[in-house]
Amino acid sequence: ARVYTEFDAEYGFQIGTNMKGTGIASGDNVVNQIPEICEITGDIRVTPSYTNEQAMEFVTNFIDNLDVTTLPTVGYDRYELPSGVRGKLEFEFVGDQYRGVATDLNAPSFHAF
Repeated sequence: ARVYTEFDAEYGFQIGTNMKGTGIASGDNVVNQIPEICEITGDIRVTPSYTNEQAMEFVTNFIDNLDVTTLPTVGYDRYELPSGVRGKLEFEFVGDQYRGVATDLNAPSFHAF
């Protein structure tokens, strides 16, 4: 999906709407074992070319349609055990959502700056 729009370029946004992980917690943090659960926290930065609802819908649809067994791996693991247990990805939106802001590039107040 396209997340960098002509609007973003016109307003000088260096990147479009984006999501970045800012923290990882994984149980006991043992180096040589894959943890049962790994939690990644982060944020989604939405430029004014998209609404928060559009960004949330995009992420939700992506997560709902993701087959973890198709993700690239190193070694033999494909996120699925012979017993049929399969890895999964869950996503939760928490906290307040803030709307991106843009000003009229032709407004006298903009040019005053």
